[in-house]
Amino acid sequence: MNSLSTISKYLLIFGLAIPCCISNDAYATTDTDTPDYLHVSMDSVWQYDGFMSQPMPDDDTWWQTFEEPKLTRLIALAMQNNYDAKAAFHRIKSAEAQLKSIYSGYYPTIQANIGFTANRDSGMEEKPYSGGAEQYYSALGMTAQWEIDIFGRIAAKAKVGKADVNISRVEYDALMVSLAANVALQYFQAIMYQRQIQIAEAHIESQKDISNIVEAKFNAGLVYALDVSQTRSVLLTTKAALPDLKVKHRTAINTLATLCGTSAADINSFLPEDIMLPDAPYLPGAGCPADLLRRRPDIVKAELQLAQLSARLGISKKEFLPTLSLSADLHVSSHSLSRMFTHDAFEFVIAPTLTWTIFDGLAREKGIVAARENLESGIQTYNMTVSSAVADVNNAMSGIDASREKLSIIEDVVDEYRVMLKLALERYKLGLSDYTDVANAQEQLLTAQTNRVTAKYQTLAVLVQLYRALGGGWNVN
Repeated sequence: MNSLSTISKYLLIFGLAIPCCISNDAYATTDTDTPDYLHVSMDSVWQYDGFMSQPMPDDDTWWQTFEEPKLTRLIALAMQNNYDAKAAFHRIKSAEAQLKSIYSGYYPTIQANIGFTANRDSGMEEKPYSGGAEQYYSALGMTAQWEIDIFGRIAAKAKVGKADVNISRVEYDALMVSLAANVALQYFQAIMYQRQIQIAEAHIESQKDISNIVEAKFNAGLVYALDVSQTRSVLLTTKAALPDLKVKHRTAINTLATLCGTSAADINSFLPEDIMLPDAPYLPGAGCPADLLRRRPDIVKAELQLAQLSARLGISKKEFLPTLSLSADLHVSSHSLSRMFTHDAFEFVIAPTLTWTIFDGLAREKGIVAARENLESGIQTYNMTVSSAVADVNNAMSGIDASREKLSIIEDVVDEYRVMLKLALERYKLGLSDYTDVANAQEQLLTAQTNRVTAKYQTLAVLVQLYRALGGGWNVN
């Protein structure tokens, strides 16, 4: 399908059947599976079992699958206090007010005026001198101006205004989806870093105990000074990792505080006392690709923007039609207030006007060309949005199984390094090996335990990524 045929199709359906647009409902859609202008392949590669749904972002409950009540409280706090969310809400109200302002064009503009005039002519300009003439009179009137929308110019503007309202609503929903996802990610990050700090501190205490044993053997002349130096270097290396972990933990706390519109001190009370990441829940399905057309706020927004661009094209065409307006002026004026409302004091003007631009240097023609090109650009933007959405979900879906497999392997690695450290210590105490084996085993076990926490975080993060990619959560009931 070439660009001209695509635009022609839009011109034919303009004002009649543009899907998923021009409705007071921000998620209004048609019953068709895929819009005709969608050029992106939507193969059914995901399993659909009715599990996925599309609640409104502020009614979503997907995070309850993690069984973290404090996370649920944090997300509720963010949705209530986040400054970006508040700004988006006010943008909705602004768009609604602007739409009402457009609707006011259907009604006449009426003005009332009242005035008093005092006038005196010079009596010294002509001979014989008259002494000057004075006039005093009062006036009371009403003026009306009304554009009669028989050619649909105001109606076309109203379509643009409706699209603006719906776009602002969808932007709010997209922000809420992103906000919930960011809060969840930062919450899990804060726990991850806190848990890694805890692991490092436990290793420091264990390494201190081993270092004391080595120093005692050195004082007894049983080992070399090299062993003492190795124990100290391992201990100092572990201690050196703590400052960076603490900075990352504080950064996650501060980010959470910003998202939730509160202080970092308040955020600490929301973190779990056991300092453990929850297990990632298993989800039976992610819906089918075509569901993205109704789920993702960015896709809905792109389609609403198409409706807006189509309406603007309609406005450009309306510029070739005449404008019919009606003006009326009704006044009463009199030198005497007692005769103000008598028949002879009334005056009125009624003037219907048909205005039709004959020539404007091809400005209107170029305006239509620009509107058509903007519409074609919007179509391509829509298709790119859908393509990116499909890729996002595919990436998230492939990452779920991979992250679980990685975590399982790392857990086995941790078990093996724990056994290796135990054996290395026993051999060292018996004098069967030098301290190098113990030092290596200590460092490898610390690294493996740290990686296990990171891998567990990644299994949670990929579920959050799936939520963000789908543009909505899943039922937990």
